[in-house]
Amino acid sequence: MQSEFDGILAQYNRARQWLFSLITDPTGSRYHKEKSRALRFQEFREQIERTKDFLDFAGNPESQFNSIHVAG
Repeated sequence: MQSEFDGILAQYNRARQWLFSLITDPTGSRYHKEKSRALRFQEFREQIERTKDFLDFAGNPESQFNSIHVAG
């Protein structure tokens, strides 16, 4: 069972890599670049900090009323 799963996962990863190889920017240069887990985490933290800074600048409107954010 595990080896079957490993084969499916390997096939998925090959397909994913192939799809990413097709992504280009408007100049035709390759756009997608692999990033380490640490770099992705660092970028995520930076995005969260920018969002927090913007909300502070805007007066934290999210705290002015009860709400539920549904996204998908």
